[in-house]
Amino acid sequence: MSSLAESQGWITFRPSECPLPNWVNAPNLPGFMSYSGGDCRVSQTENRIEWLVDVRWPKWFIPRFAAVFIPAMTLLAWFFGPFPINIAFACLAPISGGSAFALIYWLLLRHEQAGNYLVLDRHEQTVTLPRQKRTFGFLEITNFQWINGRGKHGSDSNVDFHLLARDASGVVYRYHIMGSPVRTKVKDLADFCGIPVHEYQLGSGRSRDADVTGS
Repeated sequence: MSSLAESQGWITFRPSECPLPNWVNAPNLPGFMSYSGGDCRVSQTENRIEWLVDVRWPKWFIPRFAAVFIPAMTLLAWFFGPFPINIAFACLAPISGGSAFALIYWLLLRHEQAGNYLVLDRHEQTVTLPRQKRTFGFLEITNFQWINGRGKHGSDSNVDFHLLARDASGVVYRYHIMGSPVRTKVKDLADFCGIPVHEYQLGSGRSRDADVTGS
């Protein structure tokens, strides 16, 4: 039997209690799925909560760190490496290091441009998922979902945070919001809007990506 946890409306299902999926996974729009969790900044007013993607600090830090790290590694390779390996390393360090930092910076930009995570308006009774380009009325939403388990393509265990909504035909679709959310932020969101959170602790036996189709 499920147990009430942390706050009214938060229901936790342990591995032996988790029901089988009754939802269909909605197709995710192309984008960078982040599992950092810490890049979510909350903006709140009396009737509105926004979960904003905030990567200002890493965007500021990475180019400055690269500007110091790459020359330092090049000089170390040149002066302290054995000849002729030092020449090869001194030539390759700026190329490989610059490429790696450029890729990280591009991924951050792509993540930021995908949009914010969530906008909840208590006055309008709506939840908008900018990354999914969807807006739901409170009456369409069955619950939020905190689900912890292994991924479909590996044994890694992680947490996904979803919104489950019922369409006009009665089918429940599951929409991804973000990975590795901060628990207190989810609790505050649930308390703010009154929409229940179902927490699934799947253990190692079931995939958190599964739906009614078994995929």
